[in-house]
Amino acid sequence: MEANPLLSSHPITLATEQTAFLYILFSVVGVVVLTTVAAWVSAWLRPHRPNLEKLATYESGMEPVGNAWGPVNSRLYVIGLIFILFELETILLFPWATVWIEERTQQISNGIWNVYMAISGTFFIVMLGIGLAYAMIKGSNMLSSPIVTPQQTLPTGRVPLSYYEKINAKYANLDETT
Repeated sequence: MEANPLLSSHPITLATEQTAFLYILFSVVGVVVLTTVAAWVSAWLRPHRPNLEKLATYESGMEPVGNAWGPVNSRLYVIGLIFILFELETILLFPWATVWIEERTQQISNGIWNVYMAISGTFFIVMLGIGLAYAMIKGSNMLSSPIVTPQQTLPTGRVPLSYYEKINAKYANLDETT
C-alpha cells in the first residue's frame, strides 16, 4: 500500500509549533512586565500629599447620606450574562473559523471536514439564537420589556383637587420672563 501523498507532503514539525508557543509566551511575559513597571514608575513619580479633604469619600466635602446598597433591577444581571455569553461565542468561533479556512485541513479530508465544521458551527450559532429568542420572549432583557414610568399620584388630604387644578392653570398661563 502506498502512503497518502497529502499526508506525507505536509509534515508537522514539532519545533515550529514550539517556536510559535514561545512567541506567545514572550508576548504575555512582556505585557505583564511592562504593565507592572509602568504602574510602579507612575506610583513612584506622582505626588503624594494626603490631607483630610483628599482622604474623604468625596472630594467635594459632602458626607454620604443613606445606604449605598440601593435596590438594583435584576434584569441588569440577565443582560450582563447575555453579553458575556455572546463574548464567549466570539472567543469560541474564532479558532473554529481559522481551522475551517486552513488549506491543509481541506486537502486532507477531501471536503468532509468542511461539511462537519459548517454543521457544527451552524448548530452552535442556532442554539445561541434560540437562547436569545427565548430570553426576549420571556422578557428577561430590557430590549423586549416595556419601560415603566412612575404613575403620578394625586394628592390626598383635606384640600379639594379643584384647588390644585386652579393653581396649576394660574401658573401655567404666566409668562416665563415674569
